[in-house]
Amino acid sequence: MKNLSKILTVLVFVLLFSMNCFAGSFINDGIGIRYDVGGGRYLENGWAWADASGLGIANCYYFNQYGYIYTNTATPDGQFVDAAGRLVVNGIVQTKAIAKYDYELITASYLAVSSTSPESYSTNIDQNITGNLVARMFNPYNAIMTTFTAGSTSYPYAVELTEQGAQFSFNSGYNSHLTFDITGDYITDEADYVINVYRNGRWSRSISHRFVDLVTETIYFDPHENITIEVTTLNDYMDRYVRRIYIFNSYFA
Repeated sequence: MKNLSKILTVLVFVLLFSMNCFAGSFINDGIGIRYDVGGGRYLENGWAWADASGLGIANCYYFNQYGYIYTNTATPDGQFVDAAGRLVVNGIVQTKAIAKYDYELITASYLAVSSTSPESYSTNIDQNITGNLVARMFNPYNAIMTTFTAGSTSYPYAVELTEQGAQFSFNSGYNSHLTFDITGDYITDEADYVINVYRNGRWSRSISHRFVDLVTETIYFDPHENITIEVTTLNDYMDRYVRRIYIFNSYFA
């Protein structure tokens, strides 16, 4: 009787586990990459393991509300995915064994495709895939997410950069430019700073201001470029302070 109970317990566990494992395939429709599970449905809104190679080894992907995977950016829950959309933790691409060409749901669900052409999503995809600047950041160095307060208004998705060689990158996606407000730490001296902007590794422009100024800047780029922002501090006469620069109120268009 005990052996039968153990067998039934194992069978129930296997059945429950296998309920979330299915077969499907990745589709690139020219807008992005989605995972077709058949019957006009795609994965959406969360994480899933999927075997793209047919080798029985799955990677972990995050799908947005239109069913497209995030690539080369941070996900809404703060994880990082590489250019192929694979989850990377501490520099290591995450894998697990799975049946060939199968997938396994984690937090993702199913998207039923409507009669609306996917191309009609293109004007909205970037905002939904990557959100604000903080959500797109990768390879940060001395650059962190913070909440910046200007007057009575707080901006929860601000980027704080220190003067000590801070830099970070983001992908332009389908957007053409990024507009943001920028200011320093309001320590009143004659110090100023320079931000260098690189497009695909090539210098594009410099932005220079005093720390006490609050200004609006716009960076222009082409679709699917990797943009790097690098901070250089000039004329800092107050060495006992660690100066900080804040980028906030960012908007992709």
